[in-house]
Amino acid sequence: MLVDDQLGGRSFECPHCRVTVETEAATFLNRDGMKLGPYSLGLLHKMWEAGQLGSNDGVWDEHAQAWRSAREFFEPQPPSPPQPQPAPTADAQGATSGGIRCPFCKELILAGAIKCKHCGSDLEVPQKSDAAAGCLGLLLGPVGLWYKGHWAAGFAWLAMALLIGILTGGWLAPVFWIGMAAHAACAKPKS
Repeated sequence: MLVDDQLGGRSFECPHCRVTVETEAATFLNRDGMKLGPYSLGLLHKMWEAGQLGSNDGVWDEHAQAWRSAREFFEPQPPSPPQPQPAPTADAQGATSGGIRCPFCKELILAGAIKCKHCGSDLEVPQKSDAAAGCLGLLLGPVGLWYKGHWAAGFAWLAMALLIGILTGGWLAPVFWIGMAAHAACAKPKS
């Protein structure tokens, strides 16, 4: 029994013979912009199998309340497996977990990291006291610079102080010694 769209897909009792009848919704065909029908789904399926419907013909999908191509309607694609989500990027991971940039290689790392996983740099540089470095520089010369990690500068100041001390008879060496202590007090610590 073919009935109006609004009554399709329901059960009715025939008023004449009192038999329960399942109705089929009227389905329409759209060919070249013309709405054709109503047709039963069974008839449209037979037309598809006989090659009377082209893949460009549209069929009204009652459930979706939309036109679908005949190919989509009669040959539904199996559901595609869920696509794996792309791995979060370093920026996304850092934004969600409170990341910071490594001061040496500029890669994103965790905020509480002690060592960079990309370049291996120590991120927690122990704080070196400027006053301690200055005192060490005055008392022990290059040790103040070495304390802050400036090995080459410490050796260079020591060599200059010794050379000037030998060449001037020792009277100009304290100037270099004080310069070495000032450099130690002002230098930024190296890792």
